Amino acid sequence: MKKFIAILLCLISAITLCACKTQEGLSPYVSELRSNVYSGETQELTVKAGYGFKETPYQNDGKVGSRVYFLNVKLLGKETSQTTYTASLEFNGQKYSASFKLSPITHALVATMEIENFDLDEFELSITYGDKTEIVCMRTKIPSGTLSYKDALACLEKSQPELIKAFSSADGEFNAEIYARIIVKNDKAYWYIGFASGNDLLKALLIDGKTGEVLTIREIL
Repeated sequence: MKKFIAILLCLISAITLCACKTQEGLSPYVSELRSNVYSGETQELTVKAGYGFKETPYQNDGKVGSRVYFLNVKLLGKETSQTTYTASLEFNGQKYSASFKLSPITHALVATMEIENFDLDEFELSITYGDKTEIVCMRTKIPSGTLSYKDALACLEKSQPELIKAFSSADGEFNAEIYARIIVKNDKAYWYIGFASGNDLLKALLIDGKTGEVLTIREIL
């Protein structure tokens, strides 16, 4: 009887693990995510921001490394200013701050704050420069009804089984890392999904943020 119960428990455990793996789908393979985007402005400042995570070190090798969550804040129109700007905010009782630095890639002033579980759609951002501090109300730009990245990936699994299979091993293991970035243009949301299989190879897809329909697929070398 005890042996039967032990076998039964093992079977239940195995079924549970399989169910969890199925529910996770492709999300464990996401190595870069931008899940929310914000904007805000005052008379003097125009600010944009994005929240998500990125593997560190960041490299297209087809494998997911350690992921760091962060809020990226971009200050527009001040790139040539000699003034030092600092962004700060409070979240869950903790204060975060970072100075803006000129990005060598985008040539924009960017401040990066490492924050986990940042789930706000609206927040107050303090920006200090010289002897001034301005409060910028940042609001999400994502329209209501937009799919989460997990739902977008689930839609992709259903509509593009052959594509998923092409990046999978014989036993069904997915052999690529995924870049998932929300994009909002003209009040409409899209998901950019990139399959990075190593050696800087990348297949990029654009997905309708509300319906999950794949709009374009292309190779990026």
